[in-house]
Amino acid sequence: MIKRKDALDSVGKGWSPLIVCLYKMIDNLKVDYELDIHVEQVKEKFGGLRFYYYESNDGEHIENEFTEKQLLELNNFRSKVVAAEQISLHMCEECGSLGTNANHGHTGWIKTLCTVHAQMCE
Repeated sequence: MIKRKDALDSVGKGWSPLIVCLYKMIDNLKVDYELDIHVEQVKEKFGGLRFYYYESNDGEHIENEFTEKQLLELNNFRSKVVAAEQISLHMCEECGSLGTNANHGHTGWIKTLCTVHAQMCE
């Protein structure tokens, strides 16, 4: 499992609020619902945040039956991950301002950057 600090260090500081929010949800799922979310990788891909994880119960991949409330909370978390990934496509990876997902500069990499940081790439 990748720790919060390592997740934060794996992408630009502008996306830190998204990652912090997801890790807080993970902490709450563990305490309130006895559910474990194991983060395997956090990275930038095609200018967007990618948050790879798996759900488990007692260290095993989920195959057991869960209460309706647990399943509701897992589905809520899944939707928050999708939302965070979508938001990152419009949020500068460097500073968190409104950004554009495009090929900035001559690097060949697609990044989501604000106008200030996009100009720094050129």
